[in-house]
Amino acid sequence: MRFYFRLRYAANQIHGEGTLTGGWRGILRVLRRNGPMTVPDLARSRPVSRQAAQSVVNNLLKNGLVDRIPNPAHKRSRLVQLTGLSREVIDRMNRRELELATLYAANFSTEDLRRAEEVTRIFREILANEQWEGLVTASEAEL
Repeated sequence: MRFYFRLRYAANQIHGEGTLTGGWRGILRVLRRNGPMTVPDLARSRPVSRQAAQSVVNNLLKNGLVDRIPNPAHKRSRLVQLTGLSREVIDRMNRRELELATLYAANFSTEDLRRAEEVTRIFREILANEQWEGLVTASEAEL
């Protein structure tokens, strides 16, 4: 848990603690990778509720970082897409992260990075497994 909070703190130092929150960065990156999406699809792409994703999208809209466009597949559920400004913001974020990663890359071998990637993938699969959900529910019942 301490590692998570340390990473979060580092991200806030890199990107600034104010407007460009982790939630904002996450939604912008998902849209950059996947193209226009609905709010429910954005929520499913991240570990957040639809309401939480909607709140982030509303703030991004207010700040000119996303637009809503018609959704040909659904009359009421509009698509959210990046703006030119958000593309610039994402490019700056990526450049800052790459600069810092390059500084520290010498501390890790290629094998270290491969193994870290593998361990992360395994944890992601475990946490996405239905058995994990059952374990969490069972442990909550014991409390």
